Amino acid sequence: VRGSQSNFPTGTVTFYVCGPHSSSCTSEANQVGSTMSLSGTSNPDTVTSASFTPTSPGTWCFAAVYSGDSNYIGSSDTSADECFVATPVPLKLVTTSLKSGTRGVMYSDTLSASGGTKPYKWSIVSGTKPPGLTLTSGGVLKGVPAPAGHYTFTVKVTDSSNPTKHATRQFTVTIKNQS
Repeated sequence: VRGSQSNFPTGTVTFYVCGPHSSSCTSEANQVGSTMSLSGTSNPDTVTSASFTPTSPGTWCFAAVYSGDSNYIGSSDTSADECFVATPVPLKLVTTSLKSGTRGVMYSDTLSASGGTKPYKWSIVSGTKPPGLTLTSGGVLKGVPAPAGHYTFTVKVTDSSNPTKHATRQFTVTIKNQS
C-alpha cells in the first residue's frame, strides 16, 4: 500500500486462498494466517502472508484485502496474476525390501509410498507371497507364515487421484525354520 509523504498507510491486510480449481480468488472463505497490520511508519508499507502449502494438485489463487484507513479507501487484489499451478508429485513405492520371518512366528512389516494422492491402496499382483501372510489394503504384510522358503511376489500401490496412478515393486521374503 502506497501513500503520500505525510500520510503513511495504516489499517490491515488479510490474505485468502482459493483452490484447487480456481481462475481468481474472490472468496474470503479460506484465510491464510492472521490479519496483518500496516505499521504506518513507512511509504510504501508492506506485509507478507503466512506460508501456504497446497493440499492437492490444481490451480490455487490468492487474494489480499486491505481494510483502508482515514486516508485511504479499502481495496483488494483478486486477479488471476495471483495464481499458481501445483503439480502432482509422482507416486513412488518407497519400501525397497521386506524383512525375513520365522515359520510359525507372527510376522508384520509395513510398506510405504510417497507422492500421488492419499489414501493409498495396496495389493499383490503377481508371484507367491508366503502362505499364512496377507497384505492389507493399508500396506501391512502380516500373519503367521508357514512353510519355510523364499517367496517372490510383486506389490502394487494405487493412489486416490482421478485417474489413479500406481507403482509396483518385486519383493522376496525369506521364511526360516525355527531354531
